[in-house]
Amino acid sequence: MIIKKKKKNAPAQTPAAAPAAPAAPVKAEKPTEKVKADRVDENVNKKHRPLDEVEKLFKNPQGIPYERALQFEVLTGLRPGEVIGLRIEDFDTVTGILHIRRSITDRNKITEGKNKNARRDIYLPSIVRQIVEEQIEESRRLNSDWLFCHPSGMHGIQSSLNKAWKRLTELHGINPNTTPYSLRHTFYTHTEAAGVISDRMVKMIFGHSEKTDSHALY
Repeated sequence: MIIKKKKKNAPAQTPAAAPAAPAAPVKAEKPTEKVKADRVDENVNKKHRPLDEVEKLFKNPQGIPYERALQFEVLTGLRPGEVIGLRIEDFDTVTGILHIRRSITDRNKITEGKNKNARRDIYLPSIVRQIVEEQIEESRRLNSDWLFCHPSGMHGIQSSLNKAWKRLTELHGINPNTTPYSLRHTFYTHTEAAGVISDRMVKMIFGHSEKTDSHALY
């Protein structure tokens, strides 16, 4: 007798898995994007300061090094390197003319300035001259020929100027996300014309009444 073998049940066929979706491509960061972000941060640091913050620099002097240099910068619009690059001899006490002839970089290199127009002469109003004359006395006490000199008597250093500004922002409650260069932008923003301090700025900083003709003070 022939015995037939029973067929084993065939295993159930598993439906074929759907092909996996291709992975989304990773977006590579473009070098230009980072550069753009850096430029934004740089622009933030250069923003002008509101007048209520500027007023604090004059209302309650702290007597720290470079304080007059920062006051001088916001009243003249000079670049930080130009401020610390000034020598006592650059200021004519008779005419009130300031001769800008050099700049000191953040690497302590003495140059003739940023461009060909950097060498220039400007007239200082009497209020600004007072700051300069007070600083001349301080520099001579330190036996220095540099106007806004380092406490050691050598020429000013930009990193020290930055630290002084940082300290003043903490003491006066000024936005710390700024640099001394913001004072240059502050000058041009709050003045009516290059080289002329606006009435509003003079009255707020020096406490003149609204009826005072500040131009007469010059």
